[in-house]
Amino acid sequence: MQFLGLAIAFIAAFWVYSDAKSRGKTTGKAFLWFLGVFFVLILFLPLWLITRPKVKLCPYCGEYYEYGESEGFCPRCGVELQAGE
Repeated sequence: MQFLGLAIAFIAAFWVYSDAKSRGKTTGKAFLWFLGVFFVLILFLPLWLITRPKVKLCPYCGEYYEYGESEGFCPRCGVELQAGE
């Protein structure tokens, strides 16, 4: 039974680490989130879900940017984005 709890904590922590990396966090910060979730799952998992950055992927340059960073244009490549992009 303890093994199951550790497995669940590890899977959740690894998901948070991967999500943090894909949302632009450095490896160090993502690893700190991993440790927090692994050791105190009930506190850090909801905290990550509430505070994680809201990002979009530009279909033209493939870079992530935060919502509201620019109105209608990719802040990285400058291409005008359609409303549905």
